[in-house]
Amino acid sequence: MGIATLIDRIFGRTPEASKETAKDRLRLVLMHDRSDIPATMMDAIRAELVQVLGKYVEIDQEAMDVQLEKDAGAIGLVLNIPIKRVKTEAEASEALAAMQALQEGKDQAKEKAKDQAKESAEKVEKAATASADG
Repeated sequence: MGIATLIDRIFGRTPEASKETAKDRLRLVLMHDRSDIPATMMDAIRAELVQVLGKYVEIDQEAMDVQLEKDAGAIGLVLNIPIKRVKTEAEASEALAAMQALQEGKDQAKEKAKDQAKESAEKVEKAATASADG
């Protein structure tokens, strides 16, 4: 038995385990392809989960695992999110208030953008009408 084989046995690495890991990775890639969820969308889902859960708990983002699993024709989102600590009610309330203020700011910005677009459209329409009349 070679030293590499001995090290693999000590750390529990076997050719069979490597084979299973490779199968799992391939299965995950295929599920992503079949589910029509692009990697960028999966990243966005992960980021939003972190944001929402972060209001209430501290999570270990490095160990967070988000996967798709397929069973009997259905695709499921499977999450493994280690929690470091639950926030106090005061911390959660503060985070929630900050998130609400941020959302209100976004909503106001959207409304302002809609108003500006409407004004621009009206100006273009007036210019086109004046041009046609002139």
